[in-house]
Amino acid sequence: MKYKLLFSDLDGTLLNSRIEVSEENRLAIRKMTEMGVIFVPSSGRTLYEMPQCVRENPDIRYISYSDGAVVLDRLTGERLCACLDRTLSHLVLDMLAEYDTLLTVRNGGRSYVDESKNSLADHEHYRLNDLYSNFIYATNNPVGDYDRFVHSLDEIEMICVFFSNEDELEECRRRINAHPELTCTPSAPHNLEIFHSRAGKGNALLRLADHLGIPREQTIAVGDSSNDLSMIEAAGLGLAMGNAWPDLLALADAQICHHDDHGMKYILDHYLTEKG
Repeated sequence: MKYKLLFSDLDGTLLNSRIEVSEENRLAIRKMTEMGVIFVPSSGRTLYEMPQCVRENPDIRYISYSDGAVVLDRLTGERLCACLDRTLSHLVLDMLAEYDTLLTVRNGGRSYVDESKNSLADHEHYRLNDLYSNFIYATNNPVGDYDRFVHSLDEIEMICVFFSNEDELEECRRRINAHPELTCTPSAPHNLEIFHSRAGKGNALLRLADHLGIPREQTIAVGDSSNDLSMIEAAGLGLAMGNAWPDLLALADAQICHHDDHGMKYILDHYLTEKG
């Protein structure tokens, strides 16, 4: 078999416009598994922000979350991690305190937000779109005395931060990327996702492939946005959804269908079967 490992982004890729896994995609994942292809959802979301139908799918053994900070083996509970330790997380948190920001901090597969900055007015101030605002309300855990809480964590998977000022965002981006153990990527306007330089979706793909003894040439990655760039570049075959951002379309080896047209079925039919 030419390909043995498939990493797929979640939003805008595996999930359709209704934020659902279509029946066509669900059946395609089952068929891949029966063929011996390991299907791995890979998301900037935390584990428990993923839809239950993904998180508990019996055909999905491995899940990559928080932008590749963790790859979880659902069968054994083993985690392949590249998290921010206490020293690095304090450095980032103290840097972000210099700016006007709204943070969500990921730890233990869950996401936490400052309850004092979690109103609709706050979300408007930090220019969250309706999708992100609703997502935070639905999935994040509000915490009082937020600064004390986040500084108490032994490890942080990722920090998702929204800026009220674009100049502050760009200055922070430069400072983060200048540090050898840190990196960041946007997942929405006015936003940065900050994580360890050994994390990222591409590193997660390579880390799991190495763990499983699968050559890079036998891996596929598919996505639609900027935080998918590293895995598109890392994989043996990088695919862009038809709805992908222009920079990802330019990098990918090929463009496939729109995310409402069942991308996993498309990959099964065109790349994982003899007729592909």
